[in-house]
Amino acid sequence: RGIDVPPECVVLGAGTEVLVAALVSLIGRERLFAVEDPGYSRVRRVLVTSGARIAPTPLSGGAIDVRALYVSGAGAAYVTPSHQFPTGEEMSAEQRTALLRWAKETGGYILEDDYDSEFCFSGSPAASLTAMDEGGHVIYMNTFSRTLAPGLRLSFMVLPPPLAAQYRTMH
Repeated sequence: RGIDVPPECVVLGAGTEVLVAALVSLIGRERLFAVEDPGYSRVRRVLVTSGARIAPTPLSGGAIDVRALYVSGAGAAYVTPSHQFPTGEEMSAEQRTALLRWAKETGGYILEDDYDSEFCFSGSPAASLTAMDEGGHVIYMNTFSRTLAPGLRLSFMVLPPPLAAQYRTMH
């Protein structure tokens, strides 16, 4: 996916939900977490159960509406850019650039759930937000459930180096 990452920035977990719960405590329960609306309801439940406040944020052109992110005051955004759940839309290059600009301008974090990126039916997959990120604002998440075995429940996240150091201190 074009991500150059040192091994100490990779964290394994027993499913995406476990990693999302860890992220809430890592980047702060006081942050408002924007979630795609419609979006992945299990992640919404995990965020709320973990003590986070969520802001259901509408889609625009098949991806999270970045203008609505600015208005919401969110400090983090959970997105599925390669294959938006449940619509199946792919976030355009312009939308990816706008989302990264939002994160840079607000100091927010993007939780990029790239759960389905391995399955590209035509052409090459778009660059991940993490590969495009120059400011350490994107947390990349993916799973081995689709490529190895659904029952395995093994996922991973790639943290920006400062968050990785903070995570290692907490765990």
